[in-house]
This record gives sequence, C-alpha cells and structure tokens, in this order.
Amino acid sequence: MSEESTMPTEKEGAAAVTASEIASEQTTVDVADAAEISAAEPVALPLAQRLVQQRQKLGYSIEFVANHLKLSARKIQQMEEGDWSVFPAGPFLSGFVRNYARLLELDAEAMVALLPSDMSARPAAAGEIFQGSTFRSATRFMPQSTHRSWWRWLAIAGVALVLLLVLLPQDTGQRLREWSAELNRVEEAAQKPVLTPVQAPVQVPVPVAAPEPTPAPAQAAMPAKVEKVVEASTAPSAAPAPQLKAETGTVSAGQVTVHFNFGADSWVEVTQKDGRSVFSQLNASGTEKTVAGVAPLSLVIGNASQTRLEYKGKVVDLKPFSSRDDVARITLE
Repeated sequence: MSEESTMPTEKEGAAAVTASEIASEQTTVDVADAAEISAAEPVALPLAQRLVQQRQKLGYSIEFVANHLKLSARKIQQMEEGDWSVFPAGPFLSGFVRNYARLLELDAEAMVALLPSDMSARPAAAGEIFQGSTFRSATRFMPQSTHRSWWRWLAIAGVALVLLLVLLPQDTGQRLREWSAELNRVEEAAQKPVLTPVQAPVQVPVPVAAPEPTPAPAQAAMPAKVEKVVEASTAPSAAPAPQLKAETGTVSAGQVTVHFNFGADSWVEVTQKDGRSVFSQLNASGTEKTVAGVAPLSLVIGNASQTRLEYKGKVVDLKPFSSRDDVARITLE
C-alpha cells in the first residue's frame, strides 16, 4: 500500500514541474513580445516630438526652417512644443504641418494625421489669419507694416499740402509781379537792338559852317552845302531814273545832316536831340532824301538792306544795327 501511494505522488510532482516550465516559457515569450512592441513604440511618438527629432537628424536650425517656411522662429518652436492653440485650426494648420513635413522629408499626410482631431478638422473662423505666414484671408492683403507706412506717408503729404496752401498765397502775388516785370524787361531787351558807337572815321567833323556873327555869311554857305548834296545824288546807279532829284532841307546853325538813298520803298523816321521828330515818312524806291537836325539823331530805317545812309561824308553800314525784320535803329552823335 505504501508503494502504490508513493507512485501517484511522483507523477503529480512531474506534472507540476511541467506546468511550471510551460508558465516560465510563456512569461519569456510575453517579455520578448513586450520588448519588440517597445522597440516599435517611436512610430506612435507625438507629432511635435517627431518633427524635433527629424529636424535635428537633418541638422537644420530653427532659423533655417523658419526662413524656408516663411514663419517666425517663435512659431516653429511652438509647433515643435505641440502648442497648436496658437495656430488657426483647420486647413491652415494642416498646411503648416504638411509644409514642415515635406521640408524634413517625412510623409506629409501621415504627419497631418497625427494632429489632434479637433485642430485638424475645425475650419478656420471667418477673417482668422496667422501673422507672418504666406496665408492671408480675403479681408487682408497687405502686411500690417505696409499699412502703417502707407498711412504715415499719407499724413505727411496732407501736412505738406496744408502748409503749401497756407504759405503760398502770402507771397505768390509778389513773386508773380516780379516774374512778369523781369519777363517784360527781357522781351524789351530782345526787341531793342544793341546800339554800338559809330566807327571812329564816322566821327570826323563835317565841314559844316560855324555860326557867323551875321546871318548873311550863313546864308552864303548854304548853297555850297546844297550843291554838295546834289552832287552826291548824281552818282551813277544811285537812282534808276535821271529825272528824280534829291529832296533837300534847310540846314540851320548847330544842325547836322544825313543823306538817304532808297533802293526800295522804305519808311524812315528821324528824331533829333530834344526828342522831336524832324522827318517821318514812307520813301519811294529810287529817291533820295537829306534831313537836317540837332545831334544826336535817332534813326529808324525800314528796308535797311536796300537803303544807303551817308553821315558826315561817310557811308554808314546799317547791317550791324538791323534786326531780323530788316529794320535798322541807330543813333548818330
């Protein structure tokens, strides 16, 4: 009886050993599976941590990423810290994450899927905008700095306009009068020919009879002078018709004479020293005229290029005193 009772006891011990071994093997398998599962755990890392690890792996700085994505460095840090509340939810946030993932050579759609469901699905509020990004709502098209600059320049222009309106009327009238007077002086100077002194040979005294104590000798001298004028008129080619004679005037003491020979119709005006006009008329072509007056004589001669002027026995060149319209203005001393 003792041997039979001993046998079952040994069998039971063997069964217990076998069960213990099986349990030990199962425990080993569970530990190994847990280790494998633990090794694969990085796949389930939070999105922010995945972004940080991949950026550091590629050797990119936060400044580099911010410059590439057109975001501020602070926004990149907030993204890597998982602070999604500072970003506009919905398509905007998904677009930021997608661009960041592509820069880091990650699966963009897989990274977007790791976003919190309430952040990736909620649409952005009307008018919501992320400052500094490349996305803008329809209500804003220009950066805030541009708006500030535009308003600043508009204010400066307004102040300048007000000052101009206040200060301009005070001296505008005076300036306009000064400019008008200056313009008139310039026009008068342009119209009036510059009179140069008569050439030295012209200033040689003419043998005009000096005043005599009695009028009789003066009267005797006149025929000689008139005869000289007539002789000058007999020069060939002076007049086309021999029947035309030179008109002469009476020469008084202290007067000088000028002689004209007209090759074309010419208007002549002679003014003597006291400002009185002693001769003013239109002279026909082919005629001659001798005019006497008290020097200095001021002459205005039309058709100057076709008129011959003699003064004190010398021929006066009218070309330097003629204007573009062929009018000569000259003063004879």
